[in-house]
Amino acid sequence: MFKKLIHHPYLIVFIVATLYFAFYLFGFKAKYGIYGDMVGKWIQVVDILQKPVGDFSCNYKEDFDPNFQFIPGNQYFYEINKGECNYMYPYPYAYLVAPFVFIAKDYGFIVLNLILIGLYILFTMLSFQNLLPSSKNISGLIAGLTSFLIIPTGIYVLDFSEMTVSVTLGMVGFFLLSPYFSEVSPKIQWLRVFLAGFIPGIVVAFRTEAILYLMGLVLAIFILGLWENGFAFKGKKSSWQVYLSIKFPFVLGLGVLLSVGIVFLLHQIFFGHILGIRGRMLSNWILSEYDIQFKIKVVWKLLFGGTLGLYSSMPIILLSYLYLFPKVRAKAGRTGLFLFLFANLSSYLIVFTSPGHGGYSWSPRYIALCIPFFLFLILLIGLKDLSLTNKIWKKAILGIVILYSLVFTHTGMKIAKQAPKQIKLYNDIVRSANPDVIILSDTFLYSMLGKDLLGKKIYNVGAQKSIQVDGKEYVIGQNQIPREPTAKLQLEKIKALVEVLKKQNNVKKILLISSLIRDINDYDYGYKDRPGFKDKDFLIEYVQNSEIFQVESSKDLFNVSFTLFTIK
Repeated sequence: MFKKLIHHPYLIVFIVATLYFAFYLFGFKAKYGIYGDMVGKWIQVVDILQKPVGDFSCNYKEDFDPNFQFIPGNQYFYEINKGECNYMYPYPYAYLVAPFVFIAKDYGFIVLNLILIGLYILFTMLSFQNLLPSSKNISGLIAGLTSFLIIPTGIYVLDFSEMTVSVTLGMVGFFLLSPYFSEVSPKIQWLRVFLAGFIPGIVVAFRTEAILYLMGLVLAIFILGLWENGFAFKGKKSSWQVYLSIKFPFVLGLGVLLSVGIVFLLHQIFFGHILGIRGRMLSNWILSEYDIQFKIKVVWKLLFGGTLGLYSSMPIILLSYLYLFPKVRAKAGRTGLFLFLFANLSSYLIVFTSPGHGGYSWSPRYIALCIPFFLFLILLIGLKDLSLTNKIWKKAILGIVILYSLVFTHTGMKIAKQAPKQIKLYNDIVRSANPDVIILSDTFLYSMLGKDLLGKKIYNVGAQKSIQVDGKEYVIGQNQIPREPTAKLQLEKIKALVEVLKKQNNVKKILLISSLIRDINDYDYGYKDRPGFKDKDFLIEYVQNSEIFQVESSKDLFNVSFTLFTIK
């Protein structure tokens, strides 16, 4: 198969797509090309690689270490429990990316994900060719082009990481299954079916939401097997009865369960919890001393997370329901039924259980995992003969599919182009201020700083109950997880911190970096009353002089303000 690929049109798509992303991604400058979640991940990977295998402790201390001080990025990157800090970032990815970071330094993440993107596109083309072999190369090329449009949505979350690993392994698993749901029924190979479950099951080590994706896959096959053998086509003998029986989903599910079990076992050995440190943190939230109302909010978000991912995916989901019309169902056949079940079951499971607001990071993951199957289902329904010369509605469906993909592609690329420029502007402002101390109003603002600026004294009031200065601990406010519930508490913590810093002889200039808008995750948790720090009057009584740098909000991607206080 792969020998034939050398002289295949798919190879052209693969090369063009890979070169495109190579030029696109390497347009990022090393100094500013790591931003967003990648800052925290970069530091964690570098630190993990300097420790013995299995050591995931982090060097949590107030005085800055040139290699590491405090984990930049969101809270879920680390856990501080009884004075000990441990990484929560998926350790398999740290070891996977290790050789790339070692060889290509800052570009290591980009090189690895460039390879993964290429493999995702390649296996998408091969899978869809297996599903509809009578179309020669057309279906595979269309699949490759649509996946080429979809992948840039990963940029939408500013996150080249384990997300790309998960969708690539998921597509490898689907490639192994695809022959058994095609127009031609090949002889069953049970090892292939087992691996089709085992390989995507490994994804659980990278993204736990993969469990839902795999549940949808196994459930779709199980329902299809029952349909073929009991509820439809009675009296007809079908080759599908051989491998769409109970045995097929059982073998597939066995592969899934084995790989998931291995992952859970490693989590238990290394972290003392089957879901890892992140899972333990979520359990602690639910079982903590916080009031029942807060616990309900956390559980609600974990189980019935946001609607934004659902809204963004509804147009393509609704189009898939064309399959329910009898004439369409007759044309799409069993392949169409499988795609319809798999895509819908997986997508609804993912969307309705997504934590947070469900759109910022989950929507791209959902699209990369499930949308290709919706796209192919629609192509199968409207373009079975793959002729675009007749039936205007066929052209309309194809146009809708392409436009829908382009919307997310445009959004992702816009952010990817704007973010490095914005990060450079922020870092230039910080360097021009040359502060002795930097105060961050929220944890995510770590990701705005260049690596060279992490060498300054940094305090984060968004994620700390207390601050240690010269060996003494100062309480600066009671922290709520996941974030502060009120603007008043946030301001009180900043005041308390400035009061402590005023007493330090070596502190003359303090730079406050703060968000002008409430982070969308906080908004979804119901904390809507924290205003932006547009007004610096709240600190006038503590400092004699201050200067505010305001980035133009209409051109500012992250809505950040910088206030420099000079202590005389």
